Amino acid sequence: MKRRTVVVEGPLAFRMRRLAAARGSEAGLQILTLPLLAAGLAGGFRRPARSQDVEPAIRSALDAPGFAELEAIRELPGMTRSIAWTLSAVWDADLSLAGMADEKARLGDLALIERRVSAALPAGVLTPRDLRDAAMARLEHAPALLRPVTLDRLSTVAPVWRPLLQALGRAVDLCWDDPGTVDTGWFPKRIVAAPLPSVAAPEIVSCADPHAEVVEALRWVRELLATGVARPEEIAICAPATEPRDEHFLVLAAAAELPIHFSHGVTALSSREGHTRASRLSG
Repeated sequence: MKRRTVVVEGPLAFRMRRLAAARGSEAGLQILTLPLLAAGLAGGFRRPARSQDVEPAIRSALDAPGFAELEAIRELPGMTRSIAWTLSAVWDADLSLAGMADEKARLGDLALIERRVSAALPAGVLTPRDLRDAAMARLEHAPALLRPVTLDRLSTVAPVWRPLLQALGRAVDLCWDDPGTVDTGWFPKRIVAAPLPSVAAPEIVSCADPHAEVVEALRWVRELLATGVARPEEIAICAPATEPRDEHFLVLAAAAELPIHFSHGVTALSSREGHTRASRLSG
């Protein structure tokens, strides 16, 4: 059995690659995301911090005083989520808030929040930069743990993970299959570019609002299925921002008896069971 590791991007790609591996009877295959790869290499039951870990830690950090610029707004609604988005962007960009804390008051406040969040996280739960550094400290175990590593059609790699991959390229056989970006100059190893598939000419339909867009999308799906042009698993509906259309899809897809899978998830309150649970909790 030949062991190898495939790195995919996001939960949907993770599930689809697992399905393809099962259908192809691929034995010895590890399917990971970049955070999970770093966690496995770091060892010691370490794992990447998730939103359910970070947001309570941010709320605790904001509850304590001591800020210069954020003191007057730290209790406003939405601060927790706003800080979570900011920290996520800072971590992905591989920026050191501690090193920039003296430049501006707001950066100093963010550095203080970051320190408090890191201290409040459960044992073994690490922020991306800490997880990457822990993984790089154990690179000697990469050949045994990972074997050959393939980046499978990653559209991009956040700067925080690039030093790990650059170091990993010196320890294992590393390649990047079909990168979805031209920003590959930093990648140290082999890049496999797949030939571009033939693309059909786009058909443009003008719609008045998100409701009309959803109606046209579902008509398009129904036409593809009825004419046998495509199977259900071959049809995808995407948008730059799905939120304005989600509720319309939930209602209209159910009325049309088209079981749509939402790759980004469905809120609990969109179902009768979720409303029942929410009413019991509020009561």
